[in-house]
Amino acid sequence: MNEFRLNTYMYAPKSDPYHRVKWNEVYPETELQNLVRFKDSLESKNIGFYYCISPGYTKEGKVFEYTKEADFKLLFEKFDQVIAKGITKYGLLLDDIDYKLTGANLEQFKRPGIAHAHICNSVYNYLSSKVVHLELVMCPTEYHQIGESEYRNDLKTLLNKNIKVFWTGDNVCAEVITEEQVKLTKAAFENDLFIWDNFPVSDFTYGVRQYMGPIINRTVDLNKYATGYMINPMNLYETSKIAMITQAHYAWNSAKYDPNKSFEIALRYIGDEFYELGKAYINYNLPSVLAHYNLDEELDLVNNNEEGLLKYMEAVKVSAEGLLKLDLPIIQELKPWLERVIEEEVIVKKIVEKRLEKAQLIKFLEADKFSRSEILDNLIKKYQLLSTDEYATLIQKRRGGQWYRVFEDGK
Repeated sequence: MNEFRLNTYMYAPKSDPYHRVKWNEVYPETELQNLVRFKDSLESKNIGFYYCISPGYTKEGKVFEYTKEADFKLLFEKFDQVIAKGITKYGLLLDDIDYKLTGANLEQFKRPGIAHAHICNSVYNYLSSKVVHLELVMCPTEYHQIGESEYRNDLKTLLNKNIKVFWTGDNVCAEVITEEQVKLTKAAFENDLFIWDNFPVSDFTYGVRQYMGPIINRTVDLNKYATGYMINPMNLYETSKIAMITQAHYAWNSAKYDPNKSFEIALRYIGDEFYELGKAYINYNLPSVLAHYNLDEELDLVNNNEEGLLKYMEAVKVSAEGLLKLDLPIIQELKPWLERVIEEEVIVKKIVEKRLEKAQLIKFLEADKFSRSEILDNLIKKYQLLSTDEYATLIQKRRGGQWYRVFEDGK
């Protein structure tokens, strides 16, 4: 972060139970000291630290009741614990929750936007009474729509204007963020916007996929409407660095950002050998929620040039084998996907040569890693190797969301 001038860290790990499930419990001393050491290590590099909490989470633990003073007391006691450690920046996260009001909450507040404005304003008032130079950002439950809604109008009307608001674009991970989209969303809230860019995060694929491409499709005028740009990385620490380096380049100089040049810089940062040996493998795994990249060309190989397809797959296999020989931390992370590509080349060759047994295909597809290429998917459909139900279960459901869209107006 320091090397690439990423200057803010939002602390909101799902693996910290006291951030979400145990929002109503103060940190035990050991966990608190670990948190403080982490904060101090960031601040020693002039990287700002936001402590985030998610009291609206309903799947486990205690559900926050907006009508109960006792719940606010528990939340404020939690804040007191970290206020005492010198933290001045905070995040209140109300994303990924069921925001339908019931019981006393419904009777008092009528709509979720009113309830959410109430908790955010109450937190801001409490923190501002104890913290100098307070900064507070909230993440609304409707964090990825564009423009107005009843929920957003309630926040626009009632939310303290000093509270910043997160927005991810028009999807959990936005394929595109245009100037018009962010302009409409800024007007919908009126508060300062923080962009929460859900790339290269891949937890919504449950560990099946990984993303190594550069950030693309973000307006060069984002800074006209947003005051912060936050990156959500993967659980894969080393692999996340590739996209994050390109996002740092974009955020600091959007007007001159060149994704191809930035991507090469990021790959060479990992290592020149990684860059050279990995070209075919990385190209094979470029498609993401941001763009389909070479999927059309690969489909053409499947349908019209199987000889060329086998040569293409051979190059990908050789690339993966070369990467596996490198002694780099990133290779340990990518090893399951690298090994899968090598096995995938064998499967593709057997399909083309019409000597693949269905049992071998099903066993391969039951593994918990997927390449980003869809060559195998298209070969399976071409030769009708699986039933419709088998294809849906073994491929579609396990690949996770694929949302490639066409902007017919050219914007």
